[in-house]
Amino acid sequence: MWLQPLPKNAPLRSNYELVANILDNSLLTLTAEDTRLKWSYIDLPRDAEVIRIRFSAVNEGESGYWASIDSGTGKLISMVSDNDNLQAWLFNLHHEWFLGETGSWPVGLVGLLGLTSIFLGFKIWFFLRKSKPKNLNRRWHRRIGIITFPAILIIFFSGFALSWPEAIRAPISWATGQPRFKAPITKMDALDSAEITPGVAIKIGINQIHNAIPTRIYPAKAGVYRLRLRADELHPNGLNSVYINSSNGEVIKTIGWKELPLSSRYTNLIYPFHIGRPFNNIDANYVILLQIFYSCVSLGIVMLIISGTFKFVINIKNR
Repeated sequence: MWLQPLPKNAPLRSNYELVANILDNSLLTLTAEDTRLKWSYIDLPRDAEVIRIRFSAVNEGESGYWASIDSGTGKLISMVSDNDNLQAWLFNLHHEWFLGETGSWPVGLVGLLGLTSIFLGFKIWFFLRKSKPKNLNRRWHRRIGIITFPAILIIFFSGFALSWPEAIRAPISWATGQPRFKAPITKMDALDSAEITPGVAIKIGINQIHNAIPTRIYPAKAGVYRLRLRADELHPNGLNSVYINSSNGEVIKTIGWKELPLSSRYTNLIYPFHIGRPFNNIDANYVILLQIFYSCVSLGIVMLIISGTFKFVINIKNR
């Protein structure tokens, strides 16, 4: 997650009219070759990058697919499954443990256990901070733990908050008194049999929010496309949304990220910190340093687990 390509400080706005046409043609070609393919979402190019189409698994127990399309020519660059894509494989391992949507539960549990562990560790360190460690293992366990404590706290808490969003949204909604955001839907009996294409939906929604760049589009759900856009928020995928009727192309609702209730807007801060990019327009050199730091913290977590386990085993043997 932290070793992804560096963001550009001044992304070029793509020709989204062209991108929309290329996207529709590519989807038509790919689904004609295999009618079982169903797309889950489409990542749009932000600075003349490729169009990335996420396809769900064709058969139960199989992995999903990523299709990369040249945003200028429409040429299919690659069509690979998660099992053949190291980055996708690592992301699925990190995000859901290859368990699909249910994988967020054990991932969130690990985050919660991690938070409990580091708070207990900090409590022990606070009472023993002036005492001399009995051996080298304990000395390094204390040093690594207290140095990396703030970063590990951010990683575990943000991971927990993103994996178990209901555990965060419910108390925020209760504390602020703001109602939860609900995506608009269209009455199914009012829909026509025909459905506009995602490319047409992009053309309709692209100019609905000023100075916002479209980043992702989701397939029609309950008769509504969702076009996601990014303006000045921290979240790399943006939190602005345009909801478009999939039948007649009517814009049902446009919502800017500042209009969202806090129970939805909290991800604008949590997610960028979790992936190591907490600021907009940050210099590439600082991004590299931050990614190196996060990688070192990850190694620190491994060292703490190993040294803590070693200490636990030794204590068991000495009883």
